[in-house]
Amino acid sequence: MVRRLVGYLRYDTEEEKKLLEQIYSLSRLYYNFFLPSMKLIRKERRGSRVTKKHDLPKTPYQRLLESPGISSEQKNRLGQIYQELKVVKLKAEIDKLRNRL
Repeated sequence: MVRRLVGYLRYDTEEEKKLLEQIYSLSRLYYNFFLPSMKLIRKERRGSRVTKKHDLPKTPYQRLLESPGISSEQKNRLGQIYQELKVVKLKAEIDKLRNRL
């Protein structure tokens, strides 16, 4: 995922390091709050074939809210973070920083 985000070039200056830190920080929010993924539930082997059963696509944020292992205080804190985020603005900021690299 990292190479897809910033490419395969070598970044070794202090300015590039700071840009990468900002990109990683913003992309963590983007991927965890807005990009759904399909979680593998089970794999069944029938002879030489393998069939996979996936859960419905959900973001890691949605899966965390459904988890019984997280307190309501943590869920409220995550909800506040989610309410403050704007997906279009977040993606535009990531793209702007990537172009500066």
